[in-house]
Amino acid sequence: MAEAAAMWGSSYVSSSRSSTPNLSGGARSAEHAEVLACFARGELAAAEARLAATVAARDGAGRSARNYLLLGEARRLAQQPQRALEDFRLALSCHGAAEVAGATHYSRGLCFMAIGEWYAAAESFMQSAPGDAELPAEALVSIGTCSRRLGDHERAQQFFSR
Repeated sequence: MAEAAAMWGSSYVSSSRSSTPNLSGGARSAEHAEVLACFARGELAAAEARLAATVAARDGAGRSARNYLLLGEARRLAQQPQRALEDFRLALSCHGAAEVAGATHYSRGLCFMAIGEWYAAAESFMQSAPGDAELPAEALVSIGTCSRRLGDHERAQQFFSR
């Protein structure tokens, strides 16, 4: 889990070409810098606590999709998919949602897979590419996996071979 946290910790920005985190960006504020440092050190509980405090302080006006996305990601990595799904729902409903929509939908898909909700997971992965962009390889494989779990082996093969 520390390796995954370190991967997500260096930065978390969504690009228009990928639904997965683009590790080339930087922290948006001192708050995000500290949260990202917690991720990098594998301190998921500390990252979650900092983000939860930030979200609580800004509830209402000024809510940030990025904060909810990072909070959800901390909870997903900490094996709390139900709590993470709520954070991702909130990320998609507040200011800045378009900027993080691809990464949020992809992470939602991972949570749905973790709880065995294969159809919901596949739908989330399908939404992880912005506009008419091609789905990233990670999303295609994940949709194929969900289709296989749902018993649709033909559809699974289509996604695996794209």
